[in-house]
Amino acid sequence: MRKTSAVLLASAGLLAVLSGCSAAGTATDPTPDASTPEFPAAATPAAEEPTEASAEPVEWTAPDACTDLDLTPGATLAGPDLGACVGAALSSYGSGRQSVHSGSGSGEIQFRYDPEFEFQTTLDTDQGDVGMTLIDGVMWIDQGSGWVRGDVDSADIDEQMAGVVGELYRIFSDPNVAVDLIAASPSWTVGAVEPFELGNGETSQAHGITSTAAFTWNEIPVSEYVLWFEDDWTPAGSEATLEVFGVADTARQTYYDLGEPVEIVPVE
Repeated sequence: MRKTSAVLLASAGLLAVLSGCSAAGTATDPTPDASTPEFPAAATPAAEEPTEASAEPVEWTAPDACTDLDLTPGATLAGPDLGACVGAALSSYGSGRQSVHSGSGSGEIQFRYDPEFEFQTTLDTDQGDVGMTLIDGVMWIDQGSGWVRGDVDSADIDEQMAGVVGELYRIFSDPNVAVDLIAASPSWTVGAVEPFELGNGETSQAHGITSTAAFTWNEIPVSEYVLWFEDDWTPAGSEATLEVFGVADTARQTYYDLGEPVEIVPVE
């Protein structure tokens, strides 16, 4: 069976890397393994549909889905309520950048909502550089031999794997998909404000909001999940320890340049 290096970035969507994992099928048997989890479609953002970011970002106001929650240290938040906040907060900016780090890879990502979630990055992984682009609803992955269009229903094993990786990535990177994941943990506890270093070298002052216990979502075990928000509900980052297809990893993601314009270059 062919070996394929596939990279799963963790948002809310986090970075989990599936390095050298076996492909789910072959050219003659393209059907993914039955254990492959099926993921829900992206949720509709709770915030107003963003427009393309301008060169001069306007002052940001946290959506009601966040400001209606209690950010006092020690407070307990319900998973569905917190998920709605996460889905609304990031999409309300329209664009920005993420820095992602895990035990197997790292990279800088630029994202936008046009109006659907799109992103582009080149990740430095232990299997080499991996390019990833999600644009016009299609995932493209380049592991060194050229761009491959992701398609989970394709008979081509590389296209199939690229499609699977794309679906996994959207769970954790696209806040509107992460809503369901966050809601899977019944409760979360708000921590005190602490320094939190962002990917651009700046330091945020943010509350850590931690899942109160390990939980499982679509057969994916999550041992711990932490979200960081500033006092005004500005998203700062997240960290999760989870296991996908038997591969466990802890990944951290931070946000910066929120509302700044970005350019997603179409794949040729």
